[in-house]
Amino acid sequence: MEDWPNNGGAEALVRLPDGRFLVFSEAGDGPGSSNDALMFAGDPASDGGAPVRFGYRPPEGFRITDAALAGGTRLLILNRRFTFFEGVAVIVTMADLSDIREGAILEGETIARFAPPLTVDNFEALAVTRESGRTIVWMASDDNFTPLQRTLLMKFELLER
Repeated sequence: MEDWPNNGGAEALVRLPDGRFLVFSEAGDGPGSSNDALMFAGDPASDGGAPVRFGYRPPEGFRITDAALAGGTRLLILNRRFTFFEGVAVIVTMADLSDIREGAILEGETIARFAPPLTVDNFEALAVTRESGRTIVWMASDDNFTPLQRTLLMKFELLER
């Protein structure tokens, strides 16, 4: 990870139930024009061993800001984009963890898109909980101490297909 860009390094970290860790770079050069990502067998801060290197390809023009396990082998990924003309947009994708292997490129299926006039801001936090048998997705934004952004907490139910 020390070769990842200063402002594009580790952006999302997910601990899997079996103790493995996923670390996603925001902009590091991964295989096949993807963003670099690593899977450690254990805690990368102690002795997680040599990681499996794979890539994550966010939707065109977007960058990963967080990820969370949604049960089983499903991974929800929060992706954000900012342009001066369109403002902020967010896409939530779902990917299958079983697709991760050395050199593979993980791509998610879009399950939600937020752009004006919908409520959208600097979303960079994602969490998944269970309530009364329902899967709940939480998204949070950060105002970065600027009056142009807001701190928001949004709650959604993830409906099963």
